[in-house]
Amino acid sequence: PSFTRDQVFSRANLIATQTWTLSADNIHTTSNIELPKYIQEIVDAGLLDNDRTVEMTGIPYCWGGFDSRYTSNTSGCSNFNEAIAAGCTAGNVLTKGNEKINGTAGLDCSGFASAAYGFSYKWGTGSFSTYGTKVDTNTIQSMDFLVRYNYYENGNKKSNHVILFIAWGATDKSKMGIMEVSTDSNSTAKTLSRTVDTDKYIEHGYVMRSPWQ
Repeated sequence: PSFTRDQVFSRANLIATQTWTLSADNIHTTSNIELPKYIQEIVDAGLLDNDRTVEMTGIPYCWGGFDSRYTSNTSGCSNFNEAIAAGCTAGNVLTKGNEKINGTAGLDCSGFASAAYGFSYKWGTGSFSTYGTKVDTNTIQSMDFLVRYNYYENGNKKSNHVILFIAWGATDKSKMGIMEVSTDSNSTAKTLSRTVDTDKYIEHGYVMRSPWQ
């Protein structure tokens, strides 16, 4: 990247904590568009009825999305807030096809990493799988990444994914802090920081890589 580790962390953190306003203009769905669960719950609770809005934090998961604080692949828009203001649907957790569905806005995992690293266009997970240099638990540093691509376990293909490494969450390196965008049912399908078990990633196909080493 053209940025330092500290600069990438700052960018990633600002993207992860992006504030924006959700309105009834941002909840249109089709057979190819499904709202993230936490947004659907707002709709179901009637919080957007009668022209009301809800202040949100974090950019929602959107398949193929590259709409961040700094970037956008929505026509006519330069960032996520502009896409939302233009009436795009906030997120899309249906991972169908190879490209973002027109009229949706948000980030997927590789879109988040691409925006944090300052890329001018969205990279796919496959590109991250060969980017930089492979590292390990002894050499990984802040804002290096972990990637899983075309990985099979017990004959079943696991989902492709890329996450940013923040720091170790335990002295024995059994836990690590990460930033990501995930459709995981245990998350809220948006940009977030969390602490996870290291082994669950290493043992299930994730490879540590660094753009700087």
